[in-house]
Amino acid sequence: MLIATNTHGFQLTDALREHVERRLRFALDRSGQRIRRILVRLSDVNGPRGGKDKRCQLQLSLEQSPKLIIEETQSDLYAAVDRAARRAAVSVARRFSRKRAHRRDGSAPGKNGIAGEGERGSALMKRIMLLLSRPPLEKRNAALEAGGKGTGTGMGAQWN
Repeated sequence: MLIATNTHGFQLTDALREHVERRLRFALDRSGQRIRRILVRLSDVNGPRGGKDKRCQLQLSLEQSPKLIIEETQSDLYAAVDRAARRAAVSVARRFSRKRAHRRDGSAPGKNGIAGEGERGSALMKRIMLLLSRPPLEKRNAALEAGGKGTGTGMGAQWN
């Protein structure tokens, strides 16, 4: 994972460069093999006027995936770097988990984690099909009252 840092409006110090690299390597350690390059742009938006104006923009070049851009603005540059690194870690993990789910199931995962598509949907469909294959409750109760017993117990029981 190659990390390139550019600044606009101030000089890049060794301490800041080391902080950026340390935070990004720590946050993106699990996905490091899939990240080709990270371009870090640090800027002071308002200049000497102050305020919430320190911006950290991350542009991540990922393997077999479109670029991911994270932008964070805070009053402190170190805080902006920390928050951008955390957001990048979550976004990269989410992107690769969606790709993994898509490959396993053959369909795209559901929006916002709602069942109905993807792996959760297929498990839900299996349960629905199992429930639909069982006879109605009245028929099962009549069989039990008549002395008949089902073969097995639980959701997968077969009734006579």
